[in-house]
Amino acid sequence: MTVFGRLRTALAGCPSVEEDGRTVTIRYEDLDTGGFPEDTLRIRMTMTDAGSTGPAEVIDRIVTRVGVCVTDLSATGTEPYPRVSETPVLRQIDRLRAAQGL
Repeated sequence: MTVFGRLRTALAGCPSVEEDGRTVTIRYEDLDTGGFPEDTLRIRMTMTDAGSTGPAEVIDRIVTRVGVCVTDLSATGTEPYPRVSETPVLRQIDRLRAAQGL
């Protein structure tokens, strides 16, 4: 199993966790189309404080492997929900492919 396979398994096996009065919900999706390499995940972690109706914090990230390099781009916020832009990630992927002759 690849490292990204193990990451997918870990994310799927831990959809939420409670810690220090805060619930962390984890969602992920594969981004393996539109120029992204096969090993690309969008991961969203939503932290909610006990008794709260809205998120205290949201972390959205795109993790990808290009050849021998792994990149991790993230955005953090509360409102509006952050969504990491795919455009800079795709530019970085193109640069890494060129640098590695892929």
